[in-house]
Amino acid sequence: MFFLHTRQQKAAARVESNRLRRLDSADLAAEIMLVFARERTPGGNLEVLQICYWLMRSHKRPYRESPRLRTPVTRALHVLEDAGLIENERGWVKVGARLAISRATPRGLTALAEGSVRQDLSSPS
Repeated sequence: MFFLHTRQQKAAARVESNRLRRLDSADLAAEIMLVFARERTPGGNLEVLQICYWLMRSHKRPYRESPRLRTPVTRALHVLEDAGLIENERGWVKVGARLAISRATPRGLTALAEGSVRQDLSSPS
């Protein structure tokens, strides 16, 4: 029975991973922006894999599916950066790169507070 339960958990994680990978970059960006509202790290200072883990947080062992999300999450981070909602703390690497640290900008924090992230994504700065 244990193995059946584990298989079901893996299958559910795979379904969620596939759903996230199929989202267009703007929709995934809107979901990702919520990570910057976390109480533990308000505003961010997050690496791309931390964001991937957060997206898979409701599944046991999120690290198994998270690497598959890296490319779409990186694209979505570029959308957020282009809209002025996040910025890269380390200017010498691109957003989404291995050593990049992303954080919400004041505009991004305002959009989170007002619930206007999707509107801000459709009208970049």
